[in-house]
Amino acid sequence: MFKKTCLYGVAAIALSLIAVPAYAQTAPLTATTPPASKPAASAPSTSTASSTSGGTVDFSGSSTTPTALENIAANAVAATDSMIDGLSGNGSLSPDEKNNTVTSDDGASYEPADSSKPRWYDDNGNPFSKKYYEREPGGVLLALQRDPSLPVGHFVLFMSATNSFVGCLKIINPKHSTEFDESGIMTIKMEKFIIDKRDMPRYPHYECNTAPQEAGVHINLSKELLQDNNVKKIKFKTGKSSENYLVKITDDYIQLTPETRRNPQDISNRFRPLEVNGVASTMKLWFYPENTVILTADGTAKDITLESRLMDLARSKGLTPLDDVMPDHANFRKQPNRYYFDDKNSRYKVSNGELFDYIQVDAMKFGLEADEPIKKNVAVFISKPGQYD
Repeated sequence: MFKKTCLYGVAAIALSLIAVPAYAQTAPLTATTPPASKPAASAPSTSTASSTSGGTVDFSGSSTTPTALENIAANAVAATDSMIDGLSGNGSLSPDEKNNTVTSDDGASYEPADSSKPRWYDDNGNPFSKKYYEREPGGVLLALQRDPSLPVGHFVLFMSATNSFVGCLKIINPKHSTEFDESGIMTIKMEKFIIDKRDMPRYPHYECNTAPQEAGVHINLSKELLQDNNVKKIKFKTGKSSENYLVKITDDYIQLTPETRRNPQDISNRFRPLEVNGVASTMKLWFYPENTVILTADGTAKDITLESRLMDLARSKGLTPLDDVMPDHANFRKQPNRYYFDDKNSRYKVSNGELFDYIQVDAMKFGLEADEPIKKNVAVFISKPGQYD
């Protein structure tokens, strides 16, 4: 009650400051206006003012419109009532409360994961705040990846938020869900990720890892799983946005193609392929045999003779060109100086980048009197297929 009385007092002072200038402007006009003639006794007055017992004049029977001063007074009282209701917890909600949103300390507004079911706590019961909050991905980058630890025919679908952060804050990766329906559509939904700015160090420039942090999910899939569910299309979803990709699966590879046929790198696409240097496409993955190996040697891409000698060396050691095993692979755009083989006899249990052997190339030794042709050894290295090979 005391708070309300004080607020009314503040409103009264503000009203007096507004009313005095308004009255001062109308006073000269009132003084120079001649008084109206006294109406005849038989003519009823069009507006009457009756005095109440409290000394207050009642204008309820008047047909005249409110004056500017009366409008100011009414607005001031309404504003005061609204302010009092807000302080006391009554009355209308704030815009953020109406929209079910929260504004973080960096000025970004966000909504809970499901506006129909407000999510003001994480899965462990920790309350969200300006320093601990959820954020929806600005965009999603997609890629099919190979994981050597997975069995043959298995692969990883990588989904990465385009948002990137540098500093001491922590990024908690989002969750995801997958669904199959009878029409051959697989739906993959990526939830919001969490930004944690709590317990920040005092000297972040010396204590923090400055490497960019990105939120993402790795989904383990297999050729058999998609074929068993007759998947013809994948619908990617995050928030209220979605994008369909057509799925093509053969015995040798899987390929995803945007259904819209737009430029895949158009930034207006919420879901677009991840670009990797030296990789033709991250949306096509080959199901290589278990013992597939790759041979590399400098200069083979520009020297047909050197390339031929590398192929002869591989065959002499029991390796079969992969194009003979997977005919479709012949149309694959190989990376420079990289040649794929099938080690059918499992002779080489290798780790990446080991020395395989040497091949010779014709070269020229330049001398003071004459040039002399020589043979030069070129090292050949062997490795297993990598993440995007």
